[in-house]
Amino acid sequence: MMQAFGAAQSFLAKYPIHAATIRRAARTRPYALTGRLLDDWLDFVDSKTGQNGRKSFGYNWNTLRGYLTPRYGGDRRRGGGGDNEFEIALRLVAEFA
Repeated sequence: MMQAFGAAQSFLAKYPIHAATIRRAARTRPYALTGRLLDDWLDFVDSKTGQNGRKSFGYNWNTLRGYLTPRYGGDRRRGGGGDNEFEIALRLVAEFA
């Protein structure tokens, strides 16, 4: 979850318009990315590497990619994956963006 929260914060800071879209969705469900929001996320995450934010936060784009499946720009091909956790984090962060 930690990596997902850091990524969601960075993404919504760059694309605040998407926070409003996400806030209109059900508050009790993870937010599955689709359409323009998914396209913007994929472009955004593809352009990132290494540390994300302050070093003390421990956020890292490469670590996040290890958790996400290719659907969300990650490398995880087998077992679990962190897509659902990212969707939850994005939904929660949008409330405070």
